[in-house]
Amino acid sequence: MESEDDEWELCYDDGFVYKRRKRRRLNSPEPSSTAPDQNALENLRKERKKNTLLKLKSKYEKEIVQWEHLSNTLSALQLSSSNQLNEQQQQQNQNLSIPSTSGSAESSLLDDLLSQVTSSFFANFQRIFVFVGVDKWV
Repeated sequence: MESEDDEWELCYDDGFVYKRRKRRRLNSPEPSSTAPDQNALENLRKERKKNTLLKLKSKYEKEIVQWEHLSNTLSALQLSSSNQLNEQQQQQNQNLSIPSTSGSAESSLLDDLLSQVTSSFFANFQRIFVFVGVDKWV
């Protein structure tokens, strides 16, 4: 029975407990021959880690450059739109602040336009009453 217990091991995996057969090692590594291999493996691991980190760094640097370009473009657009808005406001202020030199000519033109509009309105209004059959104004 003791040999059966040696062949199995208890495993704890994320809250689950189960038994599995123990793994057998075919060749036991010698400590003197594994030291250079371990150093070589460690160096390879460090080199891979270094290369991975360098790639990640270059990726982030490219992303930062893209974000800076986007930010600069947005800032330029905001600046140009605010400049255009300021120019439009200045033009509107200038148009409003221009003094009228011919006030009487403008008022007579306005009076002429108003009289034309009212006469055409009443002419159309009179046609509607004639069409409906009303002969007299109320």
